[in-house]
Amino acid sequence: VEVTGPLNAPLVRADITVPEGELRLLRGLGGGVTTLDVTEDVTEKAASPPSASTPAAATAAAPSTPPPGPQLDLRIVVPQRFFIRGRGLDSEWKGDLRVSGPAASPALVGALSPVRGRFDLLAKPFSLSRGSIAFTGERPPNPALDLDLTNEGPAVTAVAHVGGTARRPALSLSSTPALPQDEVMSYVLFGKPLTELSRFEALQAANALRTLSGAGGDFDVLTSVRRTLGVDVLRVGSSDPARQRAATTPRDPSLSGTATSGSAEQAHPTLEAGKYLLDNVYVGVEQGAEPGTTGARVEVELLPRLNLEGRSSPTSSELGIMWKKDY
Repeated sequence: VEVTGPLNAPLVRADITVPEGELRLLRGLGGGVTTLDVTEDVTEKAASPPSASTPAAATAAAPSTPPPGPQLDLRIVVPQRFFIRGRGLDSEWKGDLRVSGPAASPALVGALSPVRGRFDLLAKPFSLSRGSIAFTGERPPNPALDLDLTNEGPAVTAVAHVGGTARRPALSLSSTPALPQDEVMSYVLFGKPLTELSRFEALQAANALRTLSGAGGDFDVLTSVRRTLGVDVLRVGSSDPARQRAATTPRDPSLSGTATSGSAEQAHPTLEAGKYLLDNVYVGVEQGAEPGTTGARVEVELLPRLNLEGRSSPTSSELGIMWKKDY
């Protein structure tokens, strides 16, 4: 650090490297600021003439100007290992920033970019794939956002793009293969096209789109309940008729045609709640609408493309290794 100039307005120069840091995003600061109505008495008082012994110039106080204060010229380098956590975000960042101007209201110029990270959007895990947070010198800072968050599903890879500024962010959905936003939301939430959703699932998908676009306000029933319960995942889905049929149908091939009646093929709503014990270990409990449909699920990500998954229900238990390849 180099400090030069007068004591009331020194120039502070420095090259600062942050080897490791952490920023916690709180869910709510609480309290708030109370606005007080202040009434100022502006009644003019009769001014007495100055005495003969007091010069007229001495009756007016000279206006006091505050000292200019320190001036900053700082470069802040974050090579890696700067973590931003909270409100569903767990991420690592790097960046190069410059701070200049008066210390009371400095200008911040530079950018932060993600090294890796994960964000829970609509109770679904999205990974920070690319992007940056660019500071352009505004006072107070209002950085420009350009971030892509990716959710890789079995049929569709969904990309949530966050643009705009920190004060007015804008979010849009796209996918590979290309689909409309409501169709992308259907695959993200339920893993199937919009035409196969039940009425309740379609309502949930529409509410999710409204929440992301800002039209639905800040109230989200599932998010509020999830935070109250303290779980990482709380989602409404539907049962898999094929999985139920495989669990309840006898192994005799001659009876394979008896389990395809209308009731067996009908999907029923389910509720799943779960928590990530580690970044790659998920434990969840799924409850169906019918009695005896409670199940547990454990997922372990062994490698980016290799998962170990175990399921248990009153009628069956399964353990398997899943490998995936996205083209």
